[in-house]
Amino acid sequence: KLDVNAVPVIEWEAPVRTTYGDPWHLYKKKDTTWVRVPFKIDKDTTFLRRYNLIAKWEFGGEYKLDLDSGKIESLYGLTNDKVSKTFRVKEEEEYSRLILTVNGLNGPGFVELLDKSDKPVRKEPLVNHVADFKYLSPGTYYLRAIEDLNKNFKWDAGDYMAKRQPENVYYRPASVSLRENWDVEETWNVMEAPLLEQKPVDLKPKPGTQKGNQ
Repeated sequence: KLDVNAVPVIEWEAPVRTTYGDPWHLYKKKDTTWVRVPFKIDKDTTFLRRYNLIAKWEFGGEYKLDLDSGKIESLYGLTNDKVSKTFRVKEEEEYSRLILTVNGLNGPGFVELLDKSDKPVRKEPLVNHVADFKYLSPGTYYLRAIEDLNKNFKWDAGDYMAKRQPENVYYRPASVSLRENWDVEETWNVMEAPLLEQKPVDLKPKPGTQKGNQ
């Protein structure tokens, strides 16, 4: 199943040299008929062999992506076989929603939703102190709030020459658990706990390990 906000990835074995014509086709199933729907195939800017499928997915929809044979030529002169993939988008009832009110930030900011590896899953801007996370997969998450003084929707390090401090980062000490088909409303004051004591134990490196070591 596909998440309603997902961007499926197409990854080739070798870099693409040439695309002939319009080889891609995306369909949505309506009753028993496959109907064409609009989409885009965009080249990934960070990975040479990767392309992204961008479309507006509907809850519970069944889709099919076709690629005609011989239309994609690799850097080594090889062409593709015919490809056909079908997939279904999750129903709306399979998701959770988190509505988080954040107090204590000095100015604009955003909130990142983290997994147990301390990796961001989603981020949302604070609008009137509220971050609204829609269509989340049920599970346990952690929260990190970041001041965004220049409103570029990312954390910025300090600049010694410009006498600018790094943007402040705050962790919510407690995790949040989300259930299927459930809305959760939480309030968090980022100053409730001392800064050095905020990061949840589950997100801290275990004894004997150090992030960044090979």
